[in-house]
Amino acid sequence: MELHTQLIVHKDFSDQVYSILDSHSIKHNELRAFSTDSLDTLILILQNAPWESIAAVIGSFCYLGSEKIKAKARKKVVIAYPDNSRIEITGDYSVEDIQKITHPHKQLYISMFEENEHS
Repeated sequence: MELHTQLIVHKDFSDQVYSILDSHSIKHNELRAFSTDSLDTLILILQNAPWESIAAVIGSFCYLGSEKIKAKARKKVVIAYPDNSRIEITGDYSVEDIQKITHPHKQLYISMFEENEHS
């Protein structure tokens, strides 16, 4: 099943996320905002990406190699669904867990960011 996915990324991580998307051969377009101010985030529309690829992108962002990042993890991914429910993912989820979470849904809004020390 292919997902309709919007990926919201802080601009500090844009190069890393573009690299992850390219390594998984996921086609994407940047959604341009009509604003005179500079935005801290960018929105990427992922084109025809299967849920396995989405899970791999999330895992690549959250994990160091194939090992989980434990308590020191600062990177976080929040998956939101059209019904306003949401799941926060850190180093406590395996890629297989992420696949199970995303699989039954057709539309996802994924925010990727790093928590600051005060979060």
